[in-house]
Amino acid sequence: MSHRNLSILLLFQIVLVAVSWWPSSPSASRRPVFDVAREAIEKIEISLRPRDDEPARPAVLVKTDNGWKVHSAADYPATPAKVEGLLDTLLGLEAGPAIATHTTSHEPLNVGEDNYGRRIVVTARGEVFEWLVGAATSRSVNVRRVGEDDVYRADGASEWSFLDSSASYFESDYVDADVATFGAVVVRNQNGELTFEKTGDVWGLTGLADGESVDADAIAAFLAAVARVPMTEPVGSGVLPEQGFEDGPRIDWRIVSEDQSIAGGYALGAEIQGDRFLKAEGNDFVVRARQSALQPLLDASRSQFLK
Repeated sequence: MSHRNLSILLLFQIVLVAVSWWPSSPSASRRPVFDVAREAIEKIEISLRPRDDEPARPAVLVKTDNGWKVHSAADYPATPAKVEGLLDTLLGLEAGPAIATHTTSHEPLNVGEDNYGRRIVVTARGEVFEWLVGAATSRSVNVRRVGEDDVYRADGASEWSFLDSSASYFESDYVDADVATFGAVVVRNQNGELTFEKTGDVWGLTGLADGESVDADAIAAFLAAVARVPMTEPVGSGVLPEQGFEDGPRIDWRIVSEDQSIAGGYALGAEIQGDRFLKAEGNDFVVRARQSALQPLLDASRSQFLK
């Protein structure tokens, strides 16, 4: 083949690629990527491409009669606002005409079987919609339905709009109490039992000897530390004997609100790989929390609260 014919063939290939990848114009007709009713969606799975022979670990959200649960995190309750935000993004994805129609375009556009940003599987009334999503620009993605060749450009979202971590869909603070509402606090650990009581806005420690006085700043710092405890991960609902809660360290408080006393608190269980099991009153779930986050409760002793 002559050099002239080769040049013509190369030019033709360049034009073909440019046409097939050219973004659709704003005026082109657009349609929803996930063309389903919001109330029909019952399950969402989001995963990254597996790497280094490790299996994908998708974040899996399931709708139940009691709201959305993070199925991939022991069915821990999902934060409604976070799920609604994800649904807004999914249902807001709209695509114009295909920007590519050949399998050779899948990998370069980040929607190939071996190269993609996110795999998103939506189940709605038993029907499964499975798409691969890949980065296009900072505010757009390329999308391809699994099993099909056509690739579309969808604006208004990025890869990072679709979080694959289960922890992204529930509140990390397992314990989050308002210290200002506390009226009394009881601490039990290896150093014994301590009882703090508040009179007006002033905290005291029961059982003071003559000449002893409390360090109000030390009490305030301690209560702030124990009133907010983040979890590392949920374990499951219900307490098991091997979790070691029997006679373990615990903190209890009484909240005075509108002339009613409301009890709260939590118990610490056995150590597990740098964490401890944690179970809060009024919460069916046992979780794991960092030992370092629980250290103030474990170390609390009478002497640190005295001047």
